[in-house]
Amino acid sequence: MTTDDIGEKLKQITLFKALMERPDELQLVRDNLERKTLEKGAVIIEEGQDGDELFILLHGEIEILKHTTEGEPYTVAKLNDGMNVFFGELALVDRDKRSATVRALTRCDLLVLNRTRFTALGEKNPRLGWHLLSEIAGLLSKRLRKANEDALVLFETLVNELAG
Repeated sequence: MTTDDIGEKLKQITLFKALMERPDELQLVRDNLERKTLEKGAVIIEEGQDGDELFILLHGEIEILKHTTEGEPYTVAKLNDGMNVFFGELALVDRDKRSATVRALTRCDLLVLNRTRFTALGEKNPRLGWHLLSEIAGLLSKRLRKANEDALVLFETLVNELAG
């Protein structure tokens, strides 16, 4: 994949949509990404472990796994490179544990941005940092709203079940 191909891939990733009209800032991001290739079955992120990297899937297929309260794994989603997948973005802004496991279902080519480089990007170019943090905040807001809606549905279902 050429540098231009990587730039085009970044333009398809929602996290970088604010940079579509800013090729100089997109280039800064591209310059701070590392390429990584992992074989089928490799664990990219492990639930409960520390992490400081965002991943962008260039080629391949992954699965996202969570564990039940009994420790049993279950597949949340299977995603592929045609879906413009990125994951691990929370690790760029906090030092909490990973919330899920991500495993390669096929050989995977990834782009990686770690927290140190992300922070340096924001320090050198505050507007770029603000745009990226704003996109992450927007994603978190959507997820929180969805989680609240899901919790309400579960609560209403439980109340109806107990009442009936």
